[in-house]
Amino acid sequence: MCKIYQEILETYMSTDYVYRTNLSERDPCYVSHRLRPENMYFGVEVRKMLDQVEIRNNEKLKSDFATTCTDFLIEGCKEIRKRFDFSDPVLKLVSYLNPSKAMLRKTRDIVPSLMPLMNALPRIASSDQHQIIDDEWRQLPSFEPPADIDVNDPVDIFWAKLLECEEGDQGMTFKNVSKFVLETISLPHSNADSERIFSKINLIKTKARNKMTISTVNGVLLAKQRVRGKENDCTTYNPS
Repeated sequence: MCKIYQEILETYMSTDYVYRTNLSERDPCYVSHRLRPENMYFGVEVRKMLDQVEIRNNEKLKSDFATTCTDFLIEGCKEIRKRFDFSDPVLKLVSYLNPSKAMLRKTRDIVPSLMPLMNALPRIASSDQHQIIDDEWRQLPSFEPPADIDVNDPVDIFWAKLLECEEGDQGMTFKNVSKFVLETISLPHSNADSERIFSKINLIKTKARNKMTISTVNGVLLAKQRVRGKENDCTTYNPS
């Protein structure tokens, strides 16, 4: 989603602003960093349409069209920001678990340790495993993967294969870091759990309450969960 958000911003905003500003701090409404209408990119078919004789010389029509498209993209970016917390340390670090990045030595200049990720997800690895996981993470660029392990494999396939890889001639094993990564990228919920939550959201967000923000919906869900806790119902619940 970080990549999609960035690509949308690049269609109508200065690349200098997009790349120099932290992802969580980029403001899709920042007028001073917008491109001129003729430099915005809305796709090949749009470019062909604007080059048609009946449209080419109509500057007002082209300007109005660019404004409408920009407003649409801005609204899309605002909705993405509501749904994804780009300052979340897990989202920031998890991209480096991609095999093509994880195997690079230069990645260690950016992520020398997985400790921030382990702190953000304390239930996955116990404190006595932290150093072992970190050691394996730092050794990974020196490892020559066997023929059946390809950095272009899907993330889960790569780390699952690495988990099964024995020490061998290179004297290195990556079972701990592989287990940690696999548990990090795995959703700890069944499909049925997710479907139940979506069903509850559909009951909450009626036509009259369809504009509720995510934090409000989350609060209603948590309140319902609290009231229906063990030995509680709406008649016996004692607010704290």
